[in-house]
Amino acid sequence: MLLTAPVLDEGIRVLKSGAVGVYNCEPCVYKWLDPASRAALLNLLRDIEAHLAWPVQATGSVTALPPKPDGTFRPIGLLSGLYRTWAAARRSEVRGWEAKKAAFWDTAVAKSSALRAAMRRSFMVEASSCLGASTIQCYWDLQKFYDNVDMARMLREATRLDHPATCLLLGAAYAHGASL
Repeated sequence: MLLTAPVLDEGIRVLKSGAVGVYNCEPCVYKWLDPASRAALLNLLRDIEAHLAWPVQATGSVTALPPKPDGTFRPIGLLSGLYRTWAAARRSEVRGWEAKKAAFWDTAVAKSSALRAAMRRSFMVEASSCLGASTIQCYWDLQKFYDNVDMARMLREATRLDHPATCLLLGAAYAHGASL
């Protein structure tokens, strides 16, 4: 689906102020673009999608290290404003796909939380026990989960599940750069 001006405008509208990321520039500055500059941005993003490649200048990230309560630090990647703007513009397309694909057992979905998922599972175990059923739960520490994702398999599965291809490939390309 070709990126349109109204879709880009909506993406720009939802951008929030916050971390400046690469180039010391907040993506919300795109809200201030005059019509000709906004059209140029749209054409740039369309070229990126057509070639499924990010300009090298847009692929950098800055890592911030905010402290955690236990005294360690949590690394957070601050992405380029160009990528964040594109992702915001394509957000509704991906959320539409998520809404169609989410099943009753999925808890990593919009408006859900780890606490809600844990409480739901606990209630299910308790109800099953009251009904005389046997249950089992497995607790799995996913602290390093994203470091161990098989990117090729993830891309194959997402493609099989009809994830929007341009969003999938450009998101993966941004996250993994040349290693993709």
